[in-house]
Amino acid sequence: MVTWTLRICGLLFSMAMFFSAWNAWQTNQAFSARGQQALVEPMEEYTETITTRKKLLIKIGESTSHSAELAFTTASGQRIGVNMSLPDDILARFLDAEDVHMEYLPEAPEQARFAGETSSPITLALSGLAALAGTILLWKKL
Repeated sequence: MVTWTLRICGLLFSMAMFFSAWNAWQTNQAFSARGQQALVEPMEEYTETITTRKKLLIKIGESTSHSAELAFTTASGQRIGVNMSLPDDILARFLDAEDVHMEYLPEAPEQARFAGETSSPITLALSGLAALAGTILLWKKL
């Protein structure tokens, strides 16, 4: 029973990765075909989250992430607010009072991303391919 569970999980994970890759590719295509840019309003404040990783009560690592509520106005005059994770380079641009632009789709402006940011369908597809290959190779061994 455990072997069939592992096989099915491997196949489901592979399918999920392929579906995610397809979705990322379609998103990139939609942004390149219909995406519009808007200037982001100056950020008022941001949230810093520090995540500490411990192993056997010993600190083995720490990571910091930043997020903020950002707003921009679409070409049609609609003001959109989105809560976004801020990469370090974007945060630095905000702190230096430089212009930051968002890309959005006119039919769904809430689904915005920073200008120049893209999804990586190749990475997702390769992950799915690796999981599928591993599942197939181990299929008879399980």
